[in-house]
Amino acid sequence: MASNEVIRRLLRRMWESACKDAPERPSCHLEDGVFKLTITGNRDNWANLVQLNGVPSHATQTIEGDTLRCTWPSHADSIFGADGLMARALPGYTVRSAQIHMARLVQRAIEMHDIAIIEAGTGTGKSFAYAAICMAMDKRVVISTSNKALQTQLYTKDIP
Repeated sequence: MASNEVIRRLLRRMWESACKDAPERPSCHLEDGVFKLTITGNRDNWANLVQLNGVPSHATQTIEGDTLRCTWPSHADSIFGADGLMARALPGYTVRSAQIHMARLVQRAIEMHDIAIIEAGTGTGKSFAYAAICMAMDKRVVISTSNKALQTQLYTKDIP
């Protein structure tokens, strides 16, 4: 079997694709605001594969024959999606697909105990995306900014 680091890199690429709503594999995808992982066969390695995929402890796991299915909610979709918290709270809210994609990547990186390097243009909603996901997941984070203006925006507008 390949080393866990090789497997981790492969899984990271698969989840990056899944977070874009363009899954390359049906075994690892997002559907209706829910992350879905399907493992067929290889029963002896299910626990290791579940751990490497960062399946959270609250995920629903079902077994049908030699197939394990794990499902859990995307915080990004429940916050930033068309029917999410933001849409319900803010009249005229516009969904930003880049923001949802980024927030999904942040969630998956936290769940997989992995890193995420994300580049996004101005107006994507980066600051709010990572802050909201960390709050939804009850994670403490240190946010470092390059300038006082962004610190002020985070402290006085985005985080409250």
